[in-house]
Amino acid sequence: MIRYASEAEIETWDSLVLNNADGGHIYQSKEWSRVKQYNGWEPVYCIYEATACVVYFVLLKKSASILGNIYYCSKGPGFFEHSSEDKDSSAHFMEFVNDLKSFVHKHDSQAILVKLEPELDDDTKLDLAQMGLFKSKADLQFKATIFVDISKSEEEIINSFKQKTRYNIRLAERKEVKIELRDMDDNGVDLMYSLMQATQKRAGFFLRQKDYFANYWKALADAGMGQLIVATHEGDVLGGVFVTIFGSKGYYKDGGSFETKRNLMAPYLL
Repeated sequence: MIRYASEAEIETWDSLVLNNADGGHIYQSKEWSRVKQYNGWEPVYCIYEATACVVYFVLLKKSASILGNIYYCSKGPGFFEHSSEDKDSSAHFMEFVNDLKSFVHKHDSQAILVKLEPELDDDTKLDLAQMGLFKSKADLQFKATIFVDISKSEEEIINSFKQKTRYNIRLAERKEVKIELRDMDDNGVDLMYSLMQATQKRAGFFLRQKDYFANYWKALADAGMGQLIVATHEGDVLGGVFVTIFGSKGYYKDGGSFETKRNLMAPYLL
């Protein structure tokens, strides 16, 4: 069964999401939902409840002009531990999909589309087509996620990398590239966006306007869920990343680097 979350549940939403089987995702957090609300989406806080299974998820709702309303569950729902399904999680997810169709139609006669993004391994055995789901033509988020277990020692983590990667990290250290934490204020926004612009010119990817990034960079940083990290050498900023934190997970959200001193391999050290 799916129901709307109560006001009391929404008040403690992040702590509830962290109890999902996947350990929670920052895109299902209250803070991220507020960011999306600023961009024209309406967050709808919902709960799926079944025997021995409760999943908290956010549906983002937006009008598609005269066509109707679309719903988007960003990087969710969180049914799957370690992105792998088992018999129980698969059964609950199948029931969830059926319940969701009924739930959305019941509460919104103008609904035309629901987009789900459960994080699953490529070799999933779930028959998504049988559930009435099909692959979207466009990926709103990155297609793949690489997990690094940072509970291991730094030496173990570095030794798990390829030889060339290890060499570049140690080269940056030998050349005395420094790593600094910076505030995500107006200066931080300008710096991070200029790094991304420089990278966009080389790589040719789509880059949104600065205001879009500034909105969530500042919001997450103010909530203690984001941090700007930069690599410098003799006072020159060489590269930067914006990382986000939610529960036991950190995310490499955005990154960029200048052409300056690229031979020092600063992005590897970052």
